[in-house]
Amino acid sequence: MADKPEFPTSPDQLGMTRSRRFLRYEIDVRATVTISDDDGVKKLSVRTIDIAEGGMALVCPVDLPTNSSLQIEVKLPETGDVLKIRGLVRNRSGFRFGIEFLRIRDDQQRIIRQYCRHAKLSGS
Repeated sequence: MADKPEFPTSPDQLGMTRSRRFLRYEIDVRATVTISDDDGVKKLSVRTIDIAEGGMALVCPVDLPTNSSLQIEVKLPETGDVLKIRGLVRNRSGFRFGIEFLRIRDDQQRIIRQYCRHAKLSGS
C-alpha cells in the first residue's frame, strides 16, 4: 500500500469534487515553449499560470492548436530548478492554454511535488 502524500495532490483529498486528477498550484513566471511546425522550430516566450503533477496552464500570444506537442522550459521560483518537459496542448480559452505533461521523469515529478508543497493553491 502506498504512503499517504504529505500534502494534498488531488481534489478528493480536500473533500472537493472536481474533474481534475491533480490540484493546481500558482506559478507566475516566464517560461519558454518550443514548437515545431511547417515553418520550422519556434521558441516562444510565455507566462505560466499554474502547475500540477500532470500539467500546467500558461498564457501564449500565439495560437497553439489542440493536441499539438511542445516542450516547456520553466525555472521554478525559490528552488531555481529548471524543468524541460514535453507536453501536449489539451485545451484553450482565448490565450490561456492547458498543457498535459508527457513522459515526465521521476526526478521531474519529485521537483514539481516539492514546489507544490510550498506554493499557494490556484483558484483556476
